[in-house]
Amino acid sequence: MTPERIARFRRLMRTGYALVKRSRFKPAMARFEEARAMAARSRDHGLADKAIANRSMALIEMGEYEEAAVGLKEIILRSRDDETICGAAYNLSISLRRQNQYQKACFYARLANEKSRAIGRSTRSFSACFFRICARHQIRSGLGTSA
Repeated sequence: MTPERIARFRRLMRTGYALVKRSRFKPAMARFEEARAMAARSRDHGLADKAIANRSMALIEMGEYEEAAVGLKEIILRSRDDETICGAAYNLSISLRRQNQYQKACFYARLANEKSRAIGRSTRSFSACFFRICARHQIRSGLGTSA
């Protein structure tokens, strides 16, 4: 991608994220989708994956948990970028938790937590997410109760 297109991609992503923070999810999804399409046209799969992971964030906020999970496992498997893997794993863990799939959610929350440490990101929210999901899984499976 040209430097101009990369700058445009980054602006779209920043704008989309800002819109999510203001609870304007549909316009945010449009920005993320435009960024994904731009990256796909340039055959930059890494940037397209970042846009897909961010789009899933907006879908989660809208309560579209199943749709939010679409493509995230594939991103986790093919990406070599820890930040992209972290975001995809975090969003997938939230989506799966909301679908009451706690064991799978715990796996992806753990991965997000590990990747957040690898990239030096503040791990407070990832750790809290991980422990909350895993605690629910243990309680539901009977592992958290004493006999």
